Amino acid sequence: MAQAAWQAQTRGYPQQQQQAGYSGHYAAAGGAPVPAAASVQQPVAPPHGGGRFPVPQQGAMGQPGMPAAPQKRAPPPGAEQGPLKQMRAGPGGHGGAQGGAPGHVPVPPPQGGAHAAPAPQAAQGPAKETYVVSSSGRDSDEVVLRTLVGEYVEKGVNHGRKVYMKVHDKAVPDYVDVLLYYWDSRDGANFEGWWFGNKLGGTQVWSHCKDSGLLPPGAGWKIPWDGQVRPALSVRNKEAMLKAEGEEKLRILHDEVTKAESEANHILEQAQGAGSSGMASGYLEAEQLLAPQVPVLSELVKKVQDSQRFAAGDAVKHFQHINNTIRNLHDAVSNELNNMKNSRLKVEHDQKQKAVEERDTVAFEELLPEALEKTNAAEDMVEKTFITSEMIVACGDDFDMVKQSLEETERSAKAAQSAIGEARIYLNAKLATTKRFADAVRERASAELGKLQQQLQEAQNKLNPLKNVRQEFHQRKEAQKVVAEVDEKMVLAEVDIDRAEEMVALLKSDPSKDGLAQAQTALQVAETHINKAVQLFETKNQSAAAGAPLEELSKLGPRGEAGRKRIAQLRASLKEAGERASAEGYLEEAASKVQLVTDALAKVEDSESQFQDGEDIPLEDALASVKVSEGAAAAAQTASSMARMFIQMKTLEVKRFSSGPAVEASQKLTAFQQQLDVAVKRLAELKSGVSRRKRTALVREAESRVGNAEAMVEKVKEAANVLADDSRLMAMSAEEIRQASEKTSACEKAANEALVEVRKFVTARQIEAKGKDSSVEVSTELIKFQTRLSSAQSEVAKQRKLFTSVEQRLAVKKLIEEADRKLKETEEKVAKAIDAVAALATLGVDAGDAKESDKSVKEAELAVQEAQISSRTTLRFIEAQSRSQGFAKDAMARLEPRAKDCQEKVQAASTQIKERSEMIFVRNILHEAEGKLADCDAAFQKATEAEQPLLQAEGGASLDKAALAELEKAIQAAHTAATGAKTFMSMKRLAVKRMSEASSQAGNEGLTKMQGAVDDTIKKISEMRARSAELKRAALRAR
Repeated sequence: MAQAAWQAQTRGYPQQQQQAGYSGHYAAAGGAPVPAAASVQQPVAPPHGGGRFPVPQQGAMGQPGMPAAPQKRAPPPGAEQGPLKQMRAGPGGHGGAQGGAPGHVPVPPPQGGAHAAPAPQAAQGPAKETYVVSSSGRDSDEVVLRTLVGEYVEKGVNHGRKVYMKVHDKAVPDYVDVLLYYWDSRDGANFEGWWFGNKLGGTQVWSHCKDSGLLPPGAGWKIPWDGQVRPALSVRNKEAMLKAEGEEKLRILHDEVTKAESEANHILEQAQGAGSSGMASGYLEAEQLLAPQVPVLSELVKKVQDSQRFAAGDAVKHFQHINNTIRNLHDAVSNELNNMKNSRLKVEHDQKQKAVEERDTVAFEELLPEALEKTNAAEDMVEKTFITSEMIVACGDDFDMVKQSLEETERSAKAAQSAIGEARIYLNAKLATTKRFADAVRERASAELGKLQQQLQEAQNKLNPLKNVRQEFHQRKEAQKVVAEVDEKMVLAEVDIDRAEEMVALLKSDPSKDGLAQAQTALQVAETHINKAVQLFETKNQSAAAGAPLEELSKLGPRGEAGRKRIAQLRASLKEAGERASAEGYLEEAASKVQLVTDALAKVEDSESQFQDGEDIPLEDALASVKVSEGAAAAAQTASSMARMFIQMKTLEVKRFSSGPAVEASQKLTAFQQQLDVAVKRLAELKSGVSRRKRTALVREAESRVGNAEAMVEKVKEAANVLADDSRLMAMSAEEIRQASEKTSACEKAANEALVEVRKFVTARQIEAKGKDSSVEVSTELIKFQTRLSSAQSEVAKQRKLFTSVEQRLAVKKLIEEADRKLKETEEKVAKAIDAVAALATLGVDAGDAKESDKSVKEAELAVQEAQISSRTTLRFIEAQSRSQGFAKDAMARLEPRAKDCQEKVQAASTQIKERSEMIFVRNILHEAEGKLADCDAAFQKATEAEQPLLQAEGGASLDKAALAELEKAIQAAHTAATGAKTFMSMKRLAVKRMSEASSQAGNEGLTKMQGAVDDTIKKISEMRARSAELKRAALRAR
């Protein structure tokens, strides 16, 4: 029961510890500050001998039966060991506990040196020591042991020894901070030794070992601190513990590996001895020996690898050596097992294969003799057929013997074909059977039977021609007839070739067109006959059978080729004779064309000789003579071009003739070409003179036409002169204007027609002047004429503009007068609006002036609106007229600046009236707000006056109830006036915000100032209301 009560008390230890002020924590080695302990605590006595676990601030306050624990005093200043420090906490230092029991001295938290944080280490400091606290007894389920058991990591130094803190285990509920630290004898011998506690120098401790070593002792720990030693509780260095465990595992594994290696080597020797016989039974025995060793070694390999992961220090090398040894041994056993298994399978397969081969060899030897017999019989039948076929040729013309031999050969061929087919079927069947044989037997059978099939194929090839022996006999007979037919055709063709050869020989002495035609005809007939004979030979030769008839037919082929060669030679001779005849015809025609050129050139010279240079002849005669000379020169040019083209073409043609006719014709055509070149050169000189006279005549004609056109333009200018002056135009009557316009229009029409015709003429001459006979002087003159025509055309257009714009100019004048009138009216309205706006500045803000101000503002707005409408309408009218073309555009452009100036003035006036209206509105608002403020002040003053007698009265009895009611009423009236004024000002501030910046600023400033006064009044009213309430309470108390 005591044990259960103790455990129940310990379950609430974390909450009680937090209530008792044990909420401090220790800094890590990085140098973070350590929070101070809680305020001064009551001493807590560690448990002793009874199994009860004391709770902080419980059971240690002078209860009977609970001895107090020895108290540790704080170390003197400067006695700190290491950087881990505990800060003082709470006012009052470490004096006695408040309300503590007599005889108990409270233990203050260590200050200055008892609890310090470790100093900052380098970025890579030495590894921190770790200790493992464990219990090997049956009491490991006790709360104290569960609290102490775990890993402790170095956290600092205290009293020259390292301090260790338990590693937090998140899986453990109700975790408690536990420290393992050393305390020296400065507080007495009872405090010296190593302690398990929740803080340095704290009163909550679980275990104590009176040992002064530099490292935590491994055994001798008392639980409770003043109880009996628990031998099952041990404190060991983690690294040393892991090293010892690793060495123990290494030793055990080394023994197991040594034993396994010995057994495995023995088994390997036995297996190798069993497999050395080379028999399947030996290999099977070896497998049975090796198979059980493989899983045993695999498990040992896994065990070594698992233990190797936790090895440290020198043990790593030993583990690697053991791992390599056991892995090599495992691989050796596995490989040997696989080798034995593979060897056994190979021996068994070889034995089965040998038995199959012996069986298949016997089967093949049984079928081979019959296959040889059938193949030899088929070959003998084919040989017999071949012998009987030779008798057909040997019989010659003996038809009865030939017929008998044919029948015998056919019967023998059928029998041989039947024997070959039977043998082939048998071989194919046996080949299909051999596919089921073993590989070696199958290859031998395929080779032997393949040879027999090859023999049958050779016999078949030898038999195939003999199967058609009767057909070949009849073909030989037909071939003899064909040879006779081809020979007849060949003889007739050779006769035609001889006849054509005679006719070509006659042409060499007397070439004529008739002779050429007859020879051509004869040669064509001979060529046709020889081609037919050769074609018949080739056709029969392709369809003829082999043998003696084919050899006789082949002898006729060279005769056909010889005939074709003779025809080719005759055709060459005939071509040369035809070329000579053609060349003579070309030369005659060339001579006639050159003569035509000479005659045309003579006519040009006759025409030019009639005019001498420097003679002054009329323009019409000059133009007529130029036209005649041009005609003659054109005819001569045409004749020379045709002659040149003919000679060039025929020169190219004769170059393709044979060497003899080509040389003679080329020489004569070259002579004609030279004559033609001389004539062409002379023609060019004559044409140059004609062109020069033509250019002179053309310039004279153009000058005449341009001058006439310019004269007509002057007439137009004279007729339109009357309409050029606006003052004269306005003074003329409508009939006079009409007559002047019609006259000017008629002159303008005639001038335009003349200018168009002259421009066409000059343009045509410019186009002609760009030819190969162009002249710079003529082109320059024609360009000058074009310039003169352009100037004249411009002058006509200018004059046309004058008389066509008469009505438009009159309309524009009226339009300008109307625009000027509208603009003047607009300017008057703008001036009126500006004056009305200027008058608004003198208006006041009195009640009488407000109506006058509103009236003035409305009148000014109306004037500005009327001026805006007028200026906008006038400007739109002027802009609309300015977009038109002609006189109105320039005239309206001069009025547009005045219209825009009016619009700008109106806009400025509109802006001013808006500002003036806003200022008047702001003045009215401020004036009204001032009235509200005055009403508020008056109501507050009335309330003040009502309050004054009440404040002067002494004692609550002298307060009049009616006076209090009057005061309350006055205060309510003042409050209503103040809130009304504040609401009014807030609403008007919203209205002022929508105005322009200047008006808004002025209104906000005035309203803000007055609202401040209202706020002060409201504050005073609130104070007055409070005093009034106090007066009421005083009156009630007095009653």
